[in-house]
Amino acid sequence: MGKQISLSRLIIPHDDRLRLGLRVKQSAAGKAEIAVEINGPLPKMETEILLPTAGPQPTQVMDGQGRKLPTVNAAEDLLNVIGVRIPIRNSVALRFE
Repeated sequence: MGKQISLSRLIIPHDDRLRLGLRVKQSAAGKAEIAVEINGPLPKMETEILLPTAGPQPTQVMDGQGRKLPTVNAAEDLLNVIGVRIPIRNSVALRFE
């Protein structure tokens, strides 16, 4: 806990011109800060950013401005997750609490 993992310049299968950067810092079970950067021509679609819910469940997800976002508790082929479904954009910062 408390460590950060990051990935950079991953090719997104939708379009090989898209590159994904991801930073995750988990401070405790069910609590994390997630930052997503996407470079390239953005498709008009939504993205899901999810966190496993084993153990204490986060009660809210907030954006980079501290606004509480509506959460989703199900995603295709995934159980025991909580997260958000938002329009894809170049930069997203979320805090799971």
